[in-house]
Amino acid sequence: MKRADELKILAMCYWRFERGCPIVAMEYSYGDADVLAVTKDGTVIETEVKISMRDMKRDGAKSKHWAMQRDTNFTRAHYFFFAVPEELKAKALVEIDERFGYAGLLVVKPIEEGVNPRYDVPVYVAKEAHPFGLKPKLTQKQMMDVVKNMATSLCRMGVELIQKGG
Repeated sequence: MKRADELKILAMCYWRFERGCPIVAMEYSYGDADVLAVTKDGTVIETEVKISMRDMKRDGAKSKHWAMQRDTNFTRAHYFFFAVPEELKAKALVEIDERFGYAGLLVVKPIEEGVNPRYDVPVYVAKEAHPFGLKPKLTQKQMMDVVKNMATSLCRMGVELIQKGG
Protein backbone atom coordinates (compact mmCIF):
# COMPACT_ATOMS: atom_id res chain seq x y z
CA MET A 1 0.00 0.00 0.00
CA LYS A 2 1.25 3.48 -0.83
CA ARG A 3 2.03 5.79 2.08
CA ALA A 4 -0.55 8.36 0.94
CA ASP A 5 -3.27 5.68 0.92
CA GLU A 6 -2.36 4.66 4.46
CA LEU A 7 -2.63 8.28 5.63
CA LYS A 8 -5.99 8.65 3.86
CA ILE A 9 -7.31 5.57 5.64
CA LEU A 10 -6.09 6.80 9.03
CA ALA A 11 -7.60 10.27 8.40
CA MET A 12 -10.89 8.54 7.62
CA CYS A 13 -10.59 6.56 10.86
CA TYR A 14 -10.01 9.80 12.76
CA TRP A 15 -13.11 11.51 11.37
CA ARG A 16 -15.28 8.39 11.81
CA PHE A 17 -14.11 6.90 15.10
CA GLU A 18 -12.66 9.89 16.99
CA ARG A 19 -14.97 12.65 15.77
CA GLY A 20 -18.10 10.57 15.14
CA CYS A 21 -18.80 11.69 11.57
CA PRO A 22 -21.38 9.26 10.15
CA ILE A 23 -20.14 9.77 6.58
CA VAL A 24 -16.50 9.55 5.57
CA ALA A 25 -15.34 9.22 1.99
CA MET A 26 -11.95 8.69 0.44
CA GLU A 27 -11.01 9.49 -3.11
CA TYR A 28 -8.76 6.61 -3.99
CA SER A 29 -7.08 7.39 -7.29
CA TYR A 30 -8.37 10.74 -8.52
CA GLY A 31 -10.69 13.56 -7.53
CA ASP A 32 -10.87 16.69 -5.48
CA ALA A 33 -10.78 15.77 -1.79
CA ASP A 34 -8.53 13.02 -0.46
CA VAL A 35 -10.88 12.55 2.49
CA LEU A 36 -14.30 14.06 2.98
CA ALA A 37 -16.18 13.83 6.27
CA VAL A 38 -19.75 14.92 6.91
CA THR A 39 -21.13 15.47 10.41
CA LYS A 40 -24.64 14.47 11.50
CA ASP A 41 -25.86 18.01 10.83
CA GLY A 42 -24.38 18.19 7.29
CA THR A 43 -21.15 20.08 8.02
CA VAL A 44 -18.48 19.18 5.43
CA ILE A 45 -14.83 18.70 6.42
CA GLU A 46 -12.27 18.28 3.65
CA THR A 47 -8.84 16.77 4.30
CA GLU A 48 -5.94 16.79 1.85
CA VAL A 49 -3.21 14.23 2.59
CA LYS A 50 0.35 15.34 1.88
CA ILE A 51 3.39 13.09 2.18
CA SER A 52 5.97 15.74 1.28
CA MET A 53 6.35 19.48 1.62
CA ARG A 54 6.75 19.76 -2.15
CA ASP A 55 3.34 18.10 -2.50
CA MET A 56 1.81 20.55 -0.01
CA LYS A 57 3.29 23.58 -1.79
CA ARG A 58 1.99 22.33 -5.16
CA ASP A 59 -1.48 21.99 -3.69
CA GLY A 60 -1.62 25.78 -3.33
CA ALA A 61 -1.99 26.08 -7.12
CA LYS A 62 -5.43 24.45 -7.02
CA SER A 63 -8.32 26.82 -7.64
CA LYS A 64 -10.07 25.69 -4.46
CA HIS A 65 -7.35 27.36 -2.38
CA TRP A 66 -7.92 30.67 -4.17
CA ALA A 67 -11.60 30.31 -3.27
CA MET A 68 -10.91 29.32 0.34
CA GLN A 69 -8.57 32.26 0.86
CA ARG A 70 -11.45 34.51 -0.19
CA ASP A 71 -14.13 32.43 1.60
CA THR A 72 -16.24 32.03 -1.55
CA ASN A 73 -18.86 29.37 -2.16
CA PHE A 74 -16.68 27.64 -4.78
CA THR A 75 -16.05 24.80 -2.36
CA ARG A 76 -18.64 23.06 -0.22
CA ALA A 77 -16.27 22.53 2.68
CA HIS A 78 -17.06 24.21 5.98
CA TYR A 79 -13.57 23.28 7.27
CA PHE A 80 -10.34 22.34 5.50
CA PHE A 81 -7.44 20.33 6.93
CA PHE A 82 -4.14 19.04 5.67
CA ALA A 83 -2.98 15.68 7.03
CA VAL A 84 0.74 14.92 7.15
CA PRO A 85 3.01 12.29 8.68
CA GLU A 86 4.40 13.27 12.07
CA GLU A 87 7.89 14.01 10.69
CA LEU A 88 6.44 16.88 8.58
CA LYS A 89 4.48 18.55 11.39
CA ALA A 90 6.80 21.52 12.06
CA LYS A 91 7.35 22.37 8.39
CA ALA A 92 3.66 21.94 7.60
CA LEU A 93 2.66 24.33 10.39
CA VAL A 94 5.00 26.98 8.95
CA GLU A 95 3.59 26.46 5.43
CA ILE A 96 0.02 26.68 6.71
CA ASP A 97 0.77 29.89 8.60
CA GLU A 98 2.40 31.43 5.51
CA ARG A 99 0.04 30.25 2.75
CA PHE A 100 -3.05 28.49 4.08
CA GLY A 101 -4.22 30.45 7.13
CA TYR A 102 -7.70 28.90 6.95
CA ALA A 103 -6.38 25.32 7.08
CA GLY A 104 -6.14 23.04 10.05
CA LEU A 105 -3.53 20.32 10.43
CA LEU A 106 -3.97 16.66 11.27
CA VAL A 107 -0.80 14.80 12.20
CA VAL A 108 -0.59 11.06 11.57
CA LYS A 109 1.69 9.15 13.92
CA PRO A 110 3.19 5.77 13.05
CA ILE A 111 0.98 2.83 14.03
CA GLU A 112 2.47 1.11 17.05
CA GLU A 113 2.86 -2.65 16.82
CA GLY A 114 -0.09 -4.52 18.25
CA VAL A 115 -2.34 -1.44 18.30
CA ASN A 116 -5.63 -1.47 16.37
CA PRO A 117 -5.94 1.95 14.70
CA ARG A 118 -9.73 1.69 14.84
CA TYR A 119 -9.66 1.86 18.62
CA ASP A 120 -6.52 3.91 19.07
CA VAL A 121 -6.43 6.18 16.03
CA PRO A 122 -2.87 7.54 15.60
CA VAL A 123 -4.06 10.97 14.42
CA TYR A 124 -4.29 14.25 16.30
CA VAL A 125 -5.12 17.88 15.55
CA ALA A 126 -2.03 20.10 15.61
CA LYS A 127 -3.98 23.15 14.40
CA GLU A 128 -7.72 23.71 14.23
CA ALA A 129 -9.22 24.83 10.92
CA HIS A 130 -10.85 28.21 10.45
CA PRO A 131 -14.58 27.83 9.73
CA PHE A 132 -15.68 29.19 6.39
CA GLY A 133 -18.62 31.58 6.09
CA LEU A 134 -22.27 30.76 6.21
CA LYS A 135 -22.35 27.91 3.71
CA PRO A 136 -25.47 25.79 3.67
CA LYS A 137 -25.21 22.39 5.31
CA LEU A 138 -25.65 19.36 3.08
CA THR A 139 -29.15 18.11 2.53
CA GLN A 140 -30.01 14.44 2.98
CA LYS A 141 -29.91 13.96 -0.81
CA GLN A 142 -26.47 15.56 -1.02
CA MET A 143 -25.26 13.30 1.80
CA MET A 144 -26.47 10.29 -0.18
CA ASP A 145 -24.48 11.53 -3.20
CA VAL A 146 -21.36 11.55 -1.00
CA VAL A 147 -22.10 7.97 0.05
CA LYS A 148 -22.55 6.89 -3.60
CA ASN A 149 -19.23 8.45 -4.59
CA MET A 150 -17.56 6.84 -1.58
CA ALA A 151 -18.85 3.40 -2.62
CA THR A 152 -17.44 3.88 -6.12
CA SER A 153 -14.06 4.90 -4.75
CA LEU A 154 -13.93 1.97 -2.31
CA CYS A 155 -14.83 -0.45 -5.09
CA ARG A 156 -11.95 0.89 -7.23
CA MET A 157 -9.58 0.46 -4.29
CA GLY A 158 -10.84 -3.07 -3.62
CA VAL A 159 -10.40 -4.11 -7.25
CA GLU A 160 -6.85 -2.80 -7.27
CA LEU A 161 -6.06 -4.71 -4.06
CA ILE A 162 -7.51 -7.91 -5.54
CA GLN A 163 -5.47 -7.45 -8.71
CA LYS A 164 -2.31 -7.00 -6.65
CA GLY A 165 -3.09 -10.16 -4.68
CA GLY A 166 -3.33 -8.25 -1.38
